[in-house]
Amino acid sequence: MQAVNYRSKIILSVGIFVALVMMLTSSGRSTVHAQGSPPPGPIVFSGLVTVGGFAAPDGLSIVGRVKPLLLSLYESYPQTTSGGKYSLLAVGPPSSSYLYTTITFHIVPNAAYDHIPAAGILATETLLFLGGPGTQDAYNLTFPALPPVPSTPT
Repeated sequence: MQAVNYRSKIILSVGIFVALVMMLTSSGRSTVHAQGSPPPGPIVFSGLVTVGGFAAPDGLSIVGRVKPLLLSLYESYPQTTSGGKYSLLAVGPPSSSYLYTTITFHIVPNAAYDHIPAAGILATETLLFLGGPGTQDAYNLTFPALPPVPSTPT
C-alpha cells in the first residue's frame, strides 16, 4: 500500500506542476507593441537669400530637404521669398531616423517660376539636422543664378 500511495503522490505532484506551467505560460503573457520614438521637433529657418550674387526676386519657392540612406526624401512645405528674404521655413522630418542627416535647401518651381528645373536649384549652404525645436533666424542662403526664362515663339 505504501508504494501505491507514493506513486499517486508523484502523479498528483507532476499534474499540479504541469498545470502550473501551462497556466503561467498561457495567461501570463502580455503583448507589448513597440512604438517608435516621437518625431523630432522642427527647426524654423529665416534669413537673406541671394541668387546669382543679387538679392532674390520676390516669389521664389524655397524648401528644405533631408534624405537619409535607405529612407524616403523629406521635403518641407515651400516658403516664398519677399524683399530678398525668406522666413518660417520649418524643417521637421517625420521620424528620428532623419536625425544626423544633412539638410539641403532648394529653389523649386512654382507658378511664377515654372522654368526652374523639377529637381530644384541647390543652395551652397547645408546643415546637419540635429532635431528641434529650434530656430535659425539669420540663416542666409546663397544660390547660383536662375536659368534664363525660355523665349516664347511668336
